[in-house]
Amino acid sequence: MSTLEHWHLMKHDDGTVFGPVSFEQIKEWAQAAQVSPLDKISKDELSWIKAPMFAELEMDWLLQMSDDHYYGPTTLSAIQEFIKEGEIDNQTFVINCKNATQTKVGELPFRVVEAAPVITPMKKDSLLARIELLEATVAAQKNRIDDLEVTINDFLSPK
Repeated sequence: MSTLEHWHLMKHDDGTVFGPVSFEQIKEWAQAAQVSPLDKISKDELSWIKAPMFAELEMDWLLQMSDDHYYGPTTLSAIQEFIKEGEIDNQTFVINCKNATQTKVGELPFRVVEAAPVITPMKKDSLLARIELLEATVAAQKNRIDDLEVTINDFLSPK
């Protein structure tokens, strides 16, 4: 994925769209357990693809929460968060979506680390960075409106 391309992330729960940002930023959010399996990603805000479809996000794990309830696919980082929050334990089964193997969480190759500060897509390193992001989003939306107005005027004008 090119870091020069602009990507957008749509949160499933409320439809909030974040972006434009680099794909690397979206990958960082996924690794920080901030991207859910139902969130969607787009380059043009017209075509949306569920985040787990992007192999680069490494959302390769499906948690068996009960006999008939699964969560995922998600990242190892998200699994670590579930452990820290007490939502799962070392006996919870997980399926590797890449090779269809099933194992217990306690057998995965990671250790639970202290919780890092929660980073949400809305927080940026500085207020100025957030302002720049919002200004770029507004400018892109204004350009889309201008383009639509031209299209409508062309359509409505007598030929």
